[in-house]
Parts: sequence; structure tokens; C-alpha cells
Amino acid sequence: MRSLVTGFLFGVAVLTLVGCSKRQPIGSSGYAIVHPQSGNPDGHPGIYLYYKDKQIWFNAFTSENNYHDGILVFGGDIPESLFRSDRREVSIDQESADLMRSPQLFAIHGAGPPVIISERLFNRSLETNLPFTVQGIKTSSNGLSIQFSFEPKENQNSISTNLSVSWPQIAAWLDEAGTSTSVKKSRLGSYRFLPMKQP
Repeated sequence: MRSLVTGFLFGVAVLTLVGCSKRQPIGSSGYAIVHPQSGNPDGHPGIYLYYKDKQIWFNAFTSENNYHDGILVFGGDIPESLFRSDRREVSIDQESADLMRSPQLFAIHGAGPPVIISERLFNRSLETNLPFTVQGIKTSSNGLSIQFSFEPKENQNSISTNLSVSWPQIAAWLDEAGTSTSVKKSRLGSYRFLPMKQP
């Protein structure tokens, strides 16, 4: 069963955004969550992550506690092209979020691009019929505690588990992604993907 976060992200993902925006700075980091006003009849705003004046990601959630020494960790939708089973090409403006596998965990340093790190932390492939999702991010003694939800087998209830990750480990993953993965482009933003560690 998906959490309220997933439902909320799904709701804002399908909206047309127009008009002015409300900016919520994340401390003095240079990052901000931006809520554009919507002309949609239901009145729901969209959610963007910005770094200074640059839009980084569409549909993101984070807090000031998720920022440390130049690095921000956030949850957000992932593009459907990341694990498209038929591998067909879709133009960026037609691409949607992968709602079955969202939200996932990202880390970013400066203007990025952000790196999807949840598969590396959970050490399980997202390319399955039973994907996992990120349900929460909290501070821990030397880093962050990430709450994941997953279904271990077909027709079973979801299970929640918390995994801790240190800030030095997150920094190391960003360095690794910067030298071993290519930048991909999507409607949600440009990104890198760090896969699970192979046995």
C-alpha cells in the first residue's frame, strides 16, 4: 500500500502549472522548494527543487535536516524511461513519472545533477515487479535514516524497513556516480543513476 507521500506526488505530477510561485529556502544552502500556483480547478500546486535560480527536479520532498556540508538528500519521482520494459524512445516532453516505483532517494551536490541512490542503499533492483519506494527521510546520529516500503512476494502486504546511511557514504556515492555513470535527461530533470552493488 502506498503512503500519502506517493499519492500526493502522483497528484501533483499530472497538473498544468502556471502563474507565480512560493519559494521555501532550505536553510542557507542555496536550495529551495518552489510551489508554483496552479490554474487547475483543484488548486493543487506543483513542487520543484531549485538550486539558486536553476530548476533541479520536479516532484521532490526534503527538509533542512536533509542538508549537510554541501549535499542535499531528497525524495522524488523517477522517470518512466529509467526502466521502460520495451526500451522505446519517448520524447522528453511526453515522458511521465514512474508512479509504481516512485518516490525514490536522490542525493545532490551543488547544482548537480542529482543521483538516484536508493537502489544502491537498499541493494535491491528497482527493475522488478515488486519495487520498493521511499516513505520517509529522518536524521540519524551520523547521517540519515531512510524508511523504505516494499512487498516481499506477490499478494502480500507491504513491509517497512529503515536503513541508515552516513554523510561520508553519500558523498562517496556522489563521487562514484560522477565518474562511472552518464547524465540522463528526462522531463523531471537531468540525473545520474547509481545501481545496486553487484555481488
